[in-house]
Amino acid sequence: MITFKVDENALKMIELKLDYMSVKAPEVLKKSINDTAKMLKNDLKVEVKKNYTAKVGGINKAISIKKATNKQIVAVVTVTGKPIPLVQFKNVADDSVRAKAIKRNKLKPLTLSGADHNGKDLKSFVAKMSNGHVGIFQRTPGKTMKGHGSRTLKNGKKTTGRDAIKQFYGNSIVKMVGNEDLVCSKVEKKANDYLKESLDKHIAKVLEGN
Repeated sequence: MITFKVDENALKMIELKLDYMSVKAPEVLKKSINDTAKMLKNDLKVEVKKNYTAKVGGINKAISIKKATNKQIVAVVTVTGKPIPLVQFKNVADDSVRAKAIKRNKLKPLTLSGADHNGKDLKSFVAKMSNGHVGIFQRTPGKTMKGHGSRTLKNGKKTTGRDAIKQFYGNSIVKMVGNEDLVCSKVEKKANDYLKESLDKHIAKVLEGN
């Protein structure tokens, strides 16, 4: 979440620039802050797409703006969203599925050495579920699927049961935006420049009678 507000000194500075039209200062400040919030939102989207390998659907809806008003000269940019299935990030479905979330990183294997029932490597795999969902999964020895546990047959023998599976997830849009090195800090640094540009624009409009 990025909160952006301006103190009373800034408001007084705007009033001085507006001179006899100083009554319009709060409106100018409100519009300028809201413009700044929109530009920050756009920059967040750009940085996420630039740094992460996923085709992030719904990013526009995930980043919302609570606009400043004349009574509360504060704008808040909020990000929401659940972790994104890793299959939506760059991946290679070879014998040991490999994937990466951040563009500058290398593909990493999703295999656990010696972790299956026989001490062999526990490999991940890409699969399509009955509901049509495609994901990257891995079996979890020691846990069984619901409704597929071990059972005793008529001849007295017991079945092993089917291992439960877990799905791999990458970062949520919230975590992507919150990454200080790749996204958040880069965008926040631009806020003051955006505000100054927007203030100059709206002050000029008022002085021109628009």
